[in-house]
Amino acid sequence: MKKALKTRQSAPDFIRVDVAKYSVNIISGTSGDPARECNIKNSTGLIRIEGINSRDWKFSIYIYPDATTLTPAFLRPDDSVVQMNMHQWQVECILKLLKTSDQAHALYRVDAGVVYADVHGEFKKTPAPLTDI
Repeated sequence: MKKALKTRQSAPDFIRVDVAKYSVNIISGTSGDPARECNIKNSTGLIRIEGINSRDWKFSIYIYPDATTLTPAFLRPDDSVVQMNMHQWQVECILKLLKTSDQAHALYRVDAGVVYADVHGEFKKTPAPLTDI
């Protein structure tokens, strides 16, 4: 029986994933000198972000020692993955946002040839408690 060939996806200019789950893999807890080049072998950690729908794009955020020159985010359309890079000092902020926001979003867009990728969160306002004057 012949296998169906996987159809190649085109690379979209905008991707938004409503985060349903995430995982963190810390390879090294210390950072010394910056990595000489930004490739997966030199990463010190990985955060994977998945959406509500299993057909959504996934985000792989590779973590590098501070001061490493990072490459821009890019798409792996065959795997439906956005790959982005961050420094170690940003990990705490991203994890806090993923844990405490009411809804987190992973975003990727291309604007006039410039690639932007980030993680954002929505926080619902809570009313201030009433106090007697």
